[in-house]
Amino acid sequence: MSTKDELPKGWVKSTPRPQEPNIDWVSVERLLDNYTIPVLAEAIETLNVQTYDAIGRRTLATDGDKKDIRSKAFAIACLEHRYSMLVDPGPDDYLFDERVELEGSPLDLFGWPKAELPDLNPVNPHHLSKVFKISVSLEGWITQAQAIAKEYLSRHNANDLHPSLEETSEYVAVRMRKLKVYGPHKKPLEPAYIKRHALQSEFWKSRNTY
Repeated sequence: MSTKDELPKGWVKSTPRPQEPNIDWVSVERLLDNYTIPVLAEAIETLNVQTYDAIGRRTLATDGDKKDIRSKAFAIACLEHRYSMLVDPGPDDYLFDERVELEGSPLDLFGWPKAELPDLNPVNPHHLSKVFKISVSLEGWITQAQAIAKEYLSRHNANDLHPSLEETSEYVAVRMRKLKVYGPHKKPLEPAYIKRHALQSEFWKSRNTY
C-alpha cells in the first residue's frame, strides 16, 4: 500500500511549467489612450517597434507588406482603420470598442517592453520644411543644455549638494524654455528628452568634475 505522497505505479510526477521573467509590455493599443494615431504611426515606422513571432518570442516588426501580420505596415494599416472611424464614423462603430475589450486587438501584439519604451513626446509625424531642418542644429541645443547643467551642478557641488539626473534635467528644461532654446522640432524640450539625448551617459559620468 502506497503512502499519501507516493505516486501510483507507472505515474510520473509533473514538473512546474517554466516561467518567463515578468516583463511589462506596453502595447500600441494601450498607448492609444495617451497619444494620437499619427504619433504612434510615426513611432512604429521609426522607433524599432517590437512584436511576437509564431512561438511567442519578442522580435522587431518586419518591413513586409500589409499581408504580413508581423510587419510595421500591418500595424499601421490597423491604425488607418482606427483613424477612418474617427474622421468618418459609421453607425455601428460604437461596437468596435466592445469587441476590442472582449477579443483584444492586433495592436496588442505591437509595442515595447516598458524598460525599452522610447520617449514619444518629441515625435512629430508632420512634414518639416527643408529650411527648418537645416537651420536647427541638434548639437547646438545639446551644447547649451550641457552648459546649463554644468553651471547648475557646479553651484550645488560647491555647497556639497548633489542633484539627481532627474532634478538636473528638470532644471535644464525650465531654463531652456525661459531662454527660448528649442530642439530639432522647434518646440520646448521635455526633461526626459533632455536627459536621454544630452545629459546621461558620458556627460553624467563626469559630472563630479564640474
